[in-house]
Amino acid sequence: MNPKRRSNSAAMTSPPVKNLIYESPHKLYVGNLAWTVQPQELRDQFSQFGHVTSARVVHDRKAGKTRTYGFLSFASAAERDSAKSLNGKEFCGRIMVVRDGTEKNETSSKL
Repeated sequence: MNPKRRSNSAAMTSPPVKNLIYESPHKLYVGNLAWTVQPQELRDQFSQFGHVTSARVVHDRKAGKTRTYGFLSFASAAERDSAKSLNGKEFCGRIMVVRDGTEKNETSSKL
């Protein structure tokens, strides 16, 4: 073991840092995003419709397919509904799919 690394034992014993994301009930799913899209770019694109409380981009390689999608949360239902107008619009060279956002585990638990 390297003796220089032992001097930072506090970092070794401290709990991991968690990034908490507040997601309001006024959530949108945004699909067909370019691989290069970052959460801040998504937030900037949709902030014209109101206060975006959170923006998250997910890269899914399930079943050998490469897809990028994201979730946005808005402060109100009216802001979320007006942001749906970007459905079918081009963003970073791709045509976005924008619809009400519920994740798979949320819908399956309601059945």
